[in-house]
Amino acid sequence: MALWKISSKSKWTWGKGKMLEKGMFIEMTGGTTPPLGNSANRDAIAAAFNTKYSLSIEPSKINGSHFECEKIG
Repeated sequence: MALWKISSKSKWTWGKGKMLEKGMFIEMTGGTTPPLGNSANRDAIAAAFNTKYSLSIEPSKINGSHFECEKIG
């Protein structure tokens, strides 16, 4: 299993008190393909960001427009 770093590309505000800053990231394990590109991983990615940073990102917002993914291990 590979280790992936998924980070925000830029500052993003979607409501009062709901803000994602550039560089916020999570790490997750996955296969050989980036987890960001697989829609089945959206719930897990959103949950990880929501837990780590006390946000309320909807899984439907997890895509390449707001996030980038890099293999770190």
